[in-house]
Amino acid sequence: MRRQDPWPWTPGLSPLTPEQVVEMLIAASRQGVGHHVLTLNLDIYRHLAYLTAPHAQKLRSSYTLLLADGMPLVWGAALAGRPVPGRVTGADLLPILTRAALSAGLHVHYTGGPPGAAEGAAAAVIPEGRCSGRLSTSAFRLARDPADPCFREAAGSILADRPDVVFAAYGFPKQDHLGVAVRDLDPSSTIIGCGASLEFAAGMVRRAPAALQRTGLEWVFRLGTDPGRLGRRYLVEDMPVLVPLLRDAVRARRQPSEGRINR
Repeated sequence: MRRQDPWPWTPGLSPLTPEQVVEMLIAASRQGVGHHVLTLNLDIYRHLAYLTAPHAQKLRSSYTLLLADGMPLVWGAALAGRPVPGRVTGADLLPILTRAALSAGLHVHYTGGPPGAAEGAAAAVIPEGRCSGRLSTSAFRLARDPADPCFREAAGSILADRPDVVFAAYGFPKQDHLGVAVRDLDPSSTIIGCGASLEFAAGMVRRAPAALQRTGLEWVFRLGTDPGRLGRRYLVEDMPVLVPLLRDAVRARRQPSEGRINR
């Protein structure tokens, strides 16, 4: 496999903590500025860093905030000379950003996940007491082809409700193509691809213990809970990319720094 350019070390992963990300996104939303947020793990990196298809290139250029979801990205950031304080996962962002946004009077929208996930997550995450914001949910059938009109149709339906922050749980790359469609129609909206985060929040799927999350071994726990689906992805497809990722990070450290979009 041959890398096409130094992405993601240029423009770089955001050096923000989860709490700082929440503060930044809420402040941006109040100013009418939206973001397409990517929580980057090794599997998504494998797709975006090596694929040359037009849709992959469009996705890479669409993100306005890159966050290190997987520990290999945290290690890579350090090797590239652009360290980040730690992981920022979609599962971590979903509850804290939702609660902060609702308390700030913003409208949050959950879309995707298996039946009942969005509604279950909403019931679990909504803060106790009164808040001036609103939380809504939806679900759509999205195609594999990024050119399918279903993405623009789903984006239009979501935006008709005028959300400020959208969490999309369709898995990569569908949730990311939906993000492109949402931002094409309304750049002031923020959309975050969150994978299984709705299922975690709803209690439908268990997350790894905190100790495994901190040490970068959450994937081992997830592999044990769903080996049939995740075995090939983690062990056959993703593992061979780890060394090239870290090697590219070291090379990026030696190259002149370019302007970043993530602060």
